[in-house]
Amino acid sequence: MAIVNANCLGVYYIDGDSTSPLDVQVTTDLLTANVDNTEGAIDLFVTSADVFLGAGTTDGSSDVTESTFTLAAAATSSTLDVSNSVEETVARDGSCSSTRHIVTSATTWSVSADGLVADGATEDSAIELLDMARAGDYVIVKFAVTGNGTGDVQYVGQGLIESISISGGVDEVATYSASISGYGKLYKYTVA
Repeated sequence: MAIVNANCLGVYYIDGDSTSPLDVQVTTDLLTANVDNTEGAIDLFVTSADVFLGAGTTDGSSDVTESTFTLAAAATSSTLDVSNSVEETVARDGSCSSTRHIVTSATTWSVSADGLVADGATEDSAIELLDMARAGDYVIVKFAVTGNGTGDVQYVGQGLIESISISGGVDEVATYSASISGYGKLYKYTVA
């Protein structure tokens, strides 16, 4: 599993492959989560108001051990796109005219990121992103809107690396560009 952290953008992963998305557990508190998961499986924990609490494992009790993430690659720029499908209905109002009503149905989101390829590194390089894309691993996207300090806002969700390219020339710094398509909801997180 990987995490993309934006503004101070980095791509992270949880050890082990994740060719399936993580289960999402709805709870009120990460420390006293009433979870329904496979013992030892890593889950995402959110509130009923779609607020991200964290990721972790449980021993079958209500205690959650938070998972830590390993840096896979850093990025120099990123974009978070959120789009709502709008459904339209037109109704006659009885006086020979009509009124248009609209509602949102599905929300989709994606992230794109560009960065530098670390020279000669086995960790903290875009090579791990390429390997995760080849394996079809799900990633966790963390887009830090205002930073990583207490009270700062971030958005968190799961996704798949849709595309990645690595380019460079002679005597130039190699760069990567990745596009991640969101899976499920995008959750709001306020750094505690």
